[in-house]
Order: sequence, then structure tokens, then C-alpha cells
Amino acid sequence: AHQILKSVYGYDSFRPLQQEIIDHVIAGQDALVLMPTGGGKSICYQIPAMLLDGTAIVVSPLISLMKDQVDALQGNGIEAEALNSTNENYACRSIRERCQRGEVKILYISPERLMSELPWLKQNVKVTLIAIDEAHCVSQWGHDFRPEYTQLGVLKDHFPDIAVLALTATADKVTKADILKQLRLENARVFISSFDRPNLSLDVRKAYRKRERIRTILDVIARHRNESGIIYCLSRKGTEELAAELDKHGVKAGIYHAGLSTEERTRVQNDFINDRIYIICATIAFGMGIDKSNIRFVIHNNLPKSIESYYQEIGRGGRDGLPTETILFYNLQDLITLRKFADESGQREINIEKLSRMQEYAEAQVCRRRILLNYFGETSECQCMNCDICKNPPKHFDGSTFVQKALSAIKRADEQIGFSLVTDILKGSYTAVVKEKGLDKLKTFGVGRDVPANDWHTYLLQMLQMGYIEIAYGEDNHLKVTPLGEDVLYGRKQAQLSVIIREELRVTKRNRQKATLSSADSIQTDDQLLFEKLRQLRIKIARQQNIPPFQVFSDRVLRDLAQAQPQTVYSLDTISGVGIYKKEHYGKEFVKVIREHCGSSTEENEEWTNLNNPNTQQFINLQSELAEKMPKKKAKQRNYVTIKGVEYQIDDDILDSIKWRSIVDNIGKDYYYNLWKDSIYPVKRYVPDDTSDRDKVIARLAEIIANAYGAVVSPDNAWVFLPKRIELDSNGHQVHTLECKSFEDGLRQLQMFIEESGHYPFPDSDEYESSLRRWYQEVKCGIIQATALQQEEFDNIVNLYPKAARTRKQLEKDKEPDKQD
Repeated sequence: AHQILKSVYGYDSFRPLQQEIIDHVIAGQDALVLMPTGGGKSICYQIPAMLLDGTAIVVSPLISLMKDQVDALQGNGIEAEALNSTNENYACRSIRERCQRGEVKILYISPERLMSELPWLKQNVKVTLIAIDEAHCVSQWGHDFRPEYTQLGVLKDHFPDIAVLALTATADKVTKADILKQLRLENARVFISSFDRPNLSLDVRKAYRKRERIRTILDVIARHRNESGIIYCLSRKGTEELAAELDKHGVKAGIYHAGLSTEERTRVQNDFINDRIYIICATIAFGMGIDKSNIRFVIHNNLPKSIESYYQEIGRGGRDGLPTETILFYNLQDLITLRKFADESGQREINIEKLSRMQEYAEAQVCRRRILLNYFGETSECQCMNCDICKNPPKHFDGSTFVQKALSAIKRADEQIGFSLVTDILKGSYTAVVKEKGLDKLKTFGVGRDVPANDWHTYLLQMLQMGYIEIAYGEDNHLKVTPLGEDVLYGRKQAQLSVIIREELRVTKRNRQKATLSSADSIQTDDQLLFEKLRQLRIKIARQQNIPPFQVFSDRVLRDLAQAQPQTVYSLDTISGVGIYKKEHYGKEFVKVIREHCGSSTEENEEWTNLNNPNTQQFINLQSELAEKMPKKKAKQRNYVTIKGVEYQIDDDILDSIKWRSIVDNIGKDYYYNLWKDSIYPVKRYVPDDTSDRDKVIARLAEIIANAYGAVVSPDNAWVFLPKRIELDSNGHQVHTLECKSFEDGLRQLQMFIEESGHYPFPDSDEYESSLRRWYQEVKCGIIQATALQQEEFDNIVNLYPKAARTRKQLEKDKEPDKQD
């Protein structure tokens, strides 16, 4: 199994549970496997299929999904086929004949087709195992129930001695039990892998209006130019309107929903898979058939109907393990619409329960990943630091007055209004409906005009979550004040509300343009430039072979190639994800691009084109012998610079070109005070124009500062781009400027801190000290604007404590006893 894993897939080791599942299946035992999307489920049946003598049957729900799987297997040199309605009769006959001869290792088939082919399979094909993919479709409690799957229980009658392997990425306890029952897997072993997908960031944005959503979506697209993303919408109309809106901003997006013809849906899906379009606006009809590894963001424009659906859909992103953004927009109208759908469904109670759990997730104030993992039975108490809650923990304040104003408006309107009208009353908006109903005559009309409408929407959401109000779904979705809400309204209890986190929703013209710029127009590191060259080669090969680009090599493989820059084909063995078949078919072309990029010779001689260099060890031994015979040169002292405890070597021929330590110190100072925004400095600020070997100096400097500070040197070596410095406190939370009532309040807090602690605030401390230090730095650097009088007061306070330690190192030194004592 390990040999196949390395030679076919190019991986050195199995993921958790894969080896155990493979051994279990090869032994002929049934199993139910729960693994997250992208967690490696397919390997659990593909490797046994290759090891066993005969043909493995894989039941799959969608033709597009079968095609992706078959193309991927054939791309790795594995004999795989699919029997479905898109095949011509002669093709089906050919596939059957090859199966009968044992030439097909893996046969994909739909559940409907499987039922009609059972007699032929039983009589003519040596079946080695049966894998049922997307097994949650079997269960009526699953989020994507399909009646045709319920027939699969008869497989045990036809193949009683053949292992059945059921696989799914999303199943709660009820669904899991139902899968086992429906498939008659009484003695099956259940394997549950971790559902954690740490590469997916989790973000929920509440009460965003249409304009703000568009701005946020454009910002995400700008961050991921020339990268794929899915935007899920609740309705067909929603997909079309969103795509049209994006088009106004120069972003081309495909549309996918059930109302389109089969031909149109197929065309859009193929364009997306083959990177002819990067963005797709889709309903939930789109998803299960997508096996695309390089999706870099998934946005839910509306609330999903269940956590299972949500997790399956965000799971389409980042299947290659690279960082991927997910954003969920949540508002009350979605909740009302989905509640209506649930009420009208054939499974009202279970659908309302699933919607409630989804609502709880969207409104949560604790780590979102923890909620997801706990939902799927994986207990976790950790903070993931990759969701919006962990990155910006909510702060609370006494919001009793806000709550009382809103509840009073609802009460005075006889509890016959919904969310929009509550906001209109509080804001004092003379809308047609307000005038018609006489709501402008209420005592509470306009009492909240000083609070933005968006904030009122958010506070109302919090009030619903905390049980102060409820929605009367049977009374035109009117709001009702609960007994708990009455306690707050009449002053018997206080209400704590979460502080609204202010977000920058403005997207500049430059950022919008970035969404349509090619990679060549952007500022890139050397690795990024090489990655783009390799990506273009991948597209060229994929189009020549009429396959999706990610099936040539994944983004992860391309990034590893760009970073490692292997100079020979045989050294591709060190790159995870490059198997023998792909090395033989694509290796030379990719290594040639790498060698061209590095300035190496591309003459096709045996040294770099040989797949398995027989002289490798002999060459290494010869080099070692020569090295031993060479006279040892006396090494120069300190031919390196140290940044944050890491040593960076400087080549001898450029060591004396500039004062390296001084230059790096200057860059370090620029970065240290880069608290406000991304900054751009000319390279000549650090490397003068008359520097000898200037290009080589800049190239090495770029490598050093990219690793140390995340800086980027432009391709023409004209300027340096320094990203805004992000600080973390001792708890790993991002540091924000101290919240203070006024400049004088901040100054007072700084003075009190220095007097009480005996030193200036330090970095990496608790939340308060870190935020106070940031405030101090921002005033000092002019980021926080101060009047002349305020600046004078600031300077006076600083001058009062000239000997107070500004660093921990200085503090420790001050505490040392006098050496003369």
C-alpha cells in the first residue's frame, strides 16, 4: 500500500486512518467512513482496488463527479472507467468487455444504472469491493436524500462475501445510524476521521445590506485574482442578480442553478473546472459534482439550511490543503425564508431543528470551528485562531437602553411589525409604510436616529438570539416581546450587548481593478513569479489533453515546485504529490521551466532529463572526495545577519557591497513602526544606485526581508513593499489600539500604567498592556493625530519618565545589582 501511495499519488505517508481502513477493506470487512471533504476518502477504496485482483465498483451520484474521478485516476495511470447515460452504446460494450477481462480496476456507476447492471456484474465480473460514495444520500435524515440510493441494501443479497465501504463527508449521529441500517451493514466498523479543516478560515458577517455585501465580495475577489471561488445564493434569481452586479465591476462570473438547461449547466461547470472562468454564482444545486482542488474561497451570500449543507459546501474549498477563505452572510430575512421552506417541507420537525442549529452557529459568540466539530461528534475545547470569533473576541457593554428603545417600539406598535419597520421607527424614517400605519406618531419614533440602521439590525439579531424577542412565523413574521424581554423593558434586568466590530467596507477603485488584472501586473516574489510560470504551463498542458488544470498538478505541488526549484527530473521524487506516471509525462516540461527561470541550461542532456539518474550516488561520492581534497578557506567573520533569532547568510562576493547589518536595521525600523497601513519605499533607500553587484545584492536582500518581514521587492527592483505589522498579545489575539474616551483619557491611562508598573507598556503582554503600547506608538509616530497642545502634553508625560524601561531586556538590566557592590 505504501509503495502504491508513493508511486501513484506521490505521497510519502498516509493521512490518519487511511492505512487502517485500507487494511480493513482488503481483509473483506464492511466499513462506514466519515471524513471531511478533501480528507482523502477516495484513497481508502482506490488503493485496495489496485491491490486486489478484479474490479472495484464505486457507486457515485453524479455523472460529473464520476468523470472527474475517472480523469484523475487515468491521469495517474490507473485503469478506471464509468458506466453512465453519456456513453455511446459502443463505449459501454467496450467497458463491459474490459471489465470481464479484468482490465478495469475501478468502475464508477450511478445507483440507478447499478440496479440494471447487477445480473451482468454478478455473472461476468470479478467484483473485489463495493464503495458507496456520498453515502449520506442513503438516509432520509441526510441533507441530500436521494430515493434511488435506498435500493442499495440489496447489494448484500447479490454480493454477500464482498466488502461494502460507505463513505461520506457529513453525517450526524442520526444519519450515520440510518446509513448502516439502509445498507444492511450490521457488522461494519465505523471509522471517523477528524472533521477539522484548519486551512479553512471561518467568518460570519451579520446584517450586511446588499451594497456592503458586494463591496466585501469584491474585496475577496481582489485578494484572490486568477484564483477560483464559489458564491452560493439561496435562489436562482439571487445568482443572476449577483453575477450581473459583479459584471458591473468588471468581474466575470458564471451562473449555475437548476433552472438552466442541462447543456448550459454542463458548459458553466466545465468552464469553471478548467479555469476558463474563476468565479461562479450558484445555488446549492451546484457542489457535489465538483472535485476541484484549487478553490481558494467559498462565500455564502445567504444562510444555508443546515450545518451539514454548510460544511459540505465550504468543504469544496481548499481540497489541496492550502489556505482558503470562507464567508457567511447572515440576516433575518434569510432565516424567515428558510423557516417558511422548512414549514412547507415533508420533514418539518427535522428541518426546523437543523435550521435552528445553523442559526445558533451564525449567532455564536464562541469559536466557530469548535461548534462545527462538536456538531459532528468531535469534542473540542480549543480556540482555532482562524475564525472571526477567535481573531476578534466579542466585547460586551450594558445595552439596556438600546434594548428598551427597540422593545418599546415593538410594544407601542401592538407587536404587529417586523424587523425593517422596527428600524424605520427607531431611525425616524418617514417611509410610505410608516406613514400609512401611523407609526410616525409613536412616542418612540426617532429615539434611535443617532444609531446607524445597520447597527440596529445587528442589535435586533442579538436580541433575538438572547430571547428578548421572538418571531411569530404564523402571524406574518411579526415580532413579539418575550417575558424575558419585558424584564429588560421595565427595568427589572439589564441586557448585555456585544460591541459591533467596525469593518472597512470601502473598496477603492484600485482594489476593484486588481480583480481583473493579470498576475504579471502584480508585485510578486521570486517564488510567486515562478509559480505563475508553472501555472501557465499547467494550463497549456491541460488544454492540450482536454483535462482540468488541477489534474495535471495541484496548486500545492506547483507552490512546492516554485519553492524547492528542483533542477532535475529525478529530483521531483522529493515533491509530495508527484507520482511516477506524472513524473514521466510532465516532469521534463516543468523542470525545464524551472531551469529557465533560474538561468540554468535547458540543453536536453542526461544529467537533468533522466528519470532515475544511475550516477547520482557516484556523483555525490565524487563531489565529497573533491571537497575533502580542496584546501580549506578561512571563513570570513560574521558573513551573516541575524533577524528575530534567525541567521541569514551573505555570499562572499557581495558581503562587502553594502553595510548589511545597518541596512537590515533600517528596514527593521521601518517595519517596526509600520502599524497603520502597507508602506512602499524605494529600494535606493537601502541600496544606493552606485552599489557594486547591485542586482545580486537586491536579490539576496529581497530573499532575506521576504522571509523575515513578509516584505516584497518589485520585479524591476525599484521599490520595497512592507505589509502593515500585525501584533499579537500574550493570548495570541490581534492587538488593536487602546479604546479610550479621548486623547486625554489615553494619556492618563499611559501615565497611570508607567507609575504603577515602573516601565512603559511592553509587547506580547496581556490585551490591555499590548493595546496601550500600540496607542503610545501610534501617537509617537503621528498615526493618531494630535493637536499641538495634545502633542505637548504627550511629550511632557514621556519626559517625566526618561529612565523607565521601554523593553523587557532593559528592565532586567535595571534590576541587576551594581557590579561594584
